[in-house]
Amino acid sequence: MIKATHSIQPFKSNAMSEIKKNVFDIVNERIIAELEKGVVPWKARWTEAGIPANLISGRQYRNINWMLLAME
Repeated sequence: MIKATHSIQPFKSNAMSEIKKNVFDIVNERIIAELEKGVVPWKARWTEAGIPANLISGRQYRNINWMLLAME
């Protein structure tokens, strides 16, 4: 039987932790910039969407469809 003289260690690099740190810093900076503008980035701004319409045909919803959407 042959015995291994050394064990295999998973590759760990300081470069990967630096990249992750930089990504988190970038995201945090963007969120803070939006908050300083008075915009809450995680809040849906449905009022900016306009009148509800069919995505494929582009026709605006009418009658009961519009009423049901308005009640949501």
